[in-house]
Amino acid sequence: MLNLDAICNGVIQKHPYHWIFFDNLIPKPQLVELFNSFPYNKFPQRPGGLILDQGAEVVTNAEKFFNAAKNEFYIYPLPNLNSLWQTLVDELISPAYREAVTKLTGLNLEHYLIRIYLSQIDSTANKNLAPHKDSWFVNNKDSGMALSHLFYFSKDWDINWGGSLQILENEHRESVVKEIPPQLGNSVLFLCEHNAWHVVSPISPNAVQPRQHLMVRFYDRQIYTKYLKGE
Repeated sequence: MLNLDAICNGVIQKHPYHWIFFDNLIPKPQLVELFNSFPYNKFPQRPGGLILDQGAEVVTNAEKFFNAAKNEFYIYPLPNLNSLWQTLVDELISPAYREAVTKLTGLNLEHYLIRIYLSQIDSTANKNLAPHKDSWFVNNKDSGMALSHLFYFSKDWDINWGGSLQILENEHRESVVKEIPPQLGNSVLFLCEHNAWHVVSPISPNAVQPRQHLMVRFYDRQIYTKYLKGE
């Protein structure tokens, strides 16, 4: 399903940090089916959930840890995840995808762990979201996060509804370098560098559908293991 050649042959932007935009990673028929079957009903009254964490094996009680860390997580596999979504997840954890991202970014990801999230938000969920970094450091602890890769699943999204990912020059909201709407098929990958500021623009109450995306994150295995164990 994934167009790995597009990833391998992509040209990553270097300003203001390392990032790249794609609009050709998943064929249109599969995109529409993924949109139509987005498993939003798996997250009742929640903005999203974790559907895969390769670091869960290092915690004695994964379910207890995730509930305590953030009360919105589900552990992979989700019940009744349909075959197409399962195929996408399987491809995202495959060596071929990892190798493609390695070629694109120059990072050696061979021993990195992957987490995959699904998220669905509306105008009430992101109205107070401030510019931030998907930083290596979480709560002043190094989590080992190396990069984030987002895939958007909002069909017929009107750009006037907001909800766009904004690549920022610095921590100020007005320093927008690039704006990427969450339209079906759009995808953004960026390295979690010290200056990787970004924000999601406010979603209008007039939006007739939620903003939906999948996010893949890579973590340094050794550092992430220590982070999960609280070391």
